[in-house]
Amino acid sequence: MKFTVIDAIVANTPGYSAFLPECFNTMRAVDGVVFVADSQWEKMEENVESFRNLEENLREYNYSLDEMPYVIQYNKRDLANVAPIEYLEFMLNRRARRVPYFEAVAVNGDGVFDTLNTVSRMVLVGEFGQEKGEHRETA
Repeated sequence: MKFTVIDAIVANTPGYSAFLPECFNTMRAVDGVVFVADSQWEKMEENVESFRNLEENLREYNYSLDEMPYVIQYNKRDLANVAPIEYLEFMLNRRARRVPYFEAVAVNGDGVFDTLNTVSRMVLVGEFGQEKGEHRETA
């Protein structure tokens, strides 16, 4: 039996372009993605730009969000000036395949475990098996 370890789960956050070179190196072996969006209204344009950059960067390594596990985390939900979830979903999660999303206050750890747990499970299902209930033969 062959065991595989998750190589990398990339978390992409708007406004951290200084870290792009490190992010590119990580993308060579990416298994899943967490897109962390800033929930503040004034960050919407940066969120959309960052999401597009993520797609372009993944494409450079022959990856596509349509074919890999990813989730979206809406961070900073504790602030007063946040956009409603419905608006965030409309802006960032309206592809043909909608993905799980999580509300978070990362500075307190709220929503962080659920986000990472879900993307990790998605990666493992993709690596080791199919959806629940589908039979896999063992050797």
